[in-house]
Parts: sequence; C-alpha cells; structure tokens
Amino acid sequence: MSRSHFFASPQADKSIPAAHANVRAYLNFDGTLTGCDGSKTIFTELYESLKKDPKRDYIEAEFLDPNEMKQKLQIGLQQQAYATMRLTKGACNFLKEMLALDAQIIVTGRNRREYMKAILAFEGLSADERNKITIFDINNLEYGTYDAVIKFANENTKKRYTIICDNDPSDFEHTKRAVEEASRTTTILSYCKKPGMFKWEDIASELRVQKICDERDELDSPAYSPIYSCL
Repeated sequence: MSRSHFFASPQADKSIPAAHANVRAYLNFDGTLTGCDGSKTIFTELYESLKKDPKRDYIEAEFLDPNEMKQKLQIGLQQQAYATMRLTKGACNFLKEMLALDAQIIVTGRNRREYMKAILAFEGLSADERNKITIFDINNLEYGTYDAVIKFANENTKKRYTIICDNDPSDFEHTKRAVEEASRTTTILSYCKKPGMFKWEDIASELRVQKICDERDELDSPAYSPIYSCL
C-alpha cells in the first residue's frame, strides 16, 4: 500500500510566550514519557479500538472523536495488559512543572498526534496545558528526527537550558546532535534510558541544581556588577 506523507508543521498554541522561556525540552512519547515502546503500542487491541477502522494502518487511519478516545482509554488502561501505555510515574508532574516554568516542550514520536493528545488528556493535563505542548508526530518526522529538530531549533529563540529524553539510542543521538549543531542553547541535560526507567523527579531536580549553580557562578563572576535603582 502506497503512503503519501507531508512535512507538517508541529502544532502548538501560537499565543504561548515561548520567547520568554529559558528551558526547552525534547521528550519522546512512547517508551519515554510512557512505559511502552511505540512499536508495541500501535499493535495493541486498545490502540486499534481508538481508530474508526481498526484494520487501517495507523499512519493513514482516522481516529475517533477525542471524547470517545478518552472514554475507551479510561476503561482500557485500567487493565494490567495496557498499564505500560500510561505515562510513567512522575511524568505528568514533570510536564506540569516544566509548563509552570514557561518551558517550551516538544514531544516527539512516530505515533499519531491524536493518540498522544488523548493520553495526555486521560492523564490529567488540561486543554490549556496540552495546547502549550508542541508535538512532532509521524508526519513531522518524515525526514528523520535530526532534520525536524534542527529545523525547529533554528527557527526558534535560543534557550539557556535544553533537556533531551529518548529511549531510542538512535533518535536520542540525532536529537542531541541537532541541538548541538544548531547552537541554540548553553546547557544540555540529556538522558537515554530504557522504557520505564526515566526518573522524572530526578531530572527536574538536576535542572533546578544546574540553574542554582549557574546563578551562583554569575554572582561570583568578577564581571558581575549589581545595579541599584534609587528613587
């Protein structure tokens, strides 16, 4: 079966003041934010039940209405067989904390945007929070992770801190190389682990520690000169 793809623009709420964020995070979805690799997820009965035609290839399939998908997930994800398809421990809180910091989050994955958004909604992210997340799905990754990431990085403002999390070693290296070559960041915190092994609280803590250390170094720098305002 022939497949026609297009290099679509990742979707995100255009009203987000992303230029003011000092953190950018590239987070893979299946196997990183969730505990199940995408190559397994797309062949589960639960996943196929979310398509209007379960037999149709997931790339070309039309998915159910978001509310119908959420209802099916609420039932299906209670089953132990599908437990790993949920966000892993701490992942939801991590996303919420990053968004509260006005971080720019880019979720990547060779799945479909409709499915990723349905999982995020099921896990408790509000519509406003979901709209602040940029998603690279199978359509955005037609030319590979490196091309998608470097194009995005070059088109956006520089961020001091960049977080990279991906369970796939190849995609991890491609993302990291693109970020480094784009030279749009100062500090990279990168993690490549097996599904279910990402410790989100630890990653958030490392970012907080790094920021504290950087602020302390700036204060200790001879070039630092405090400016006082007198009324």
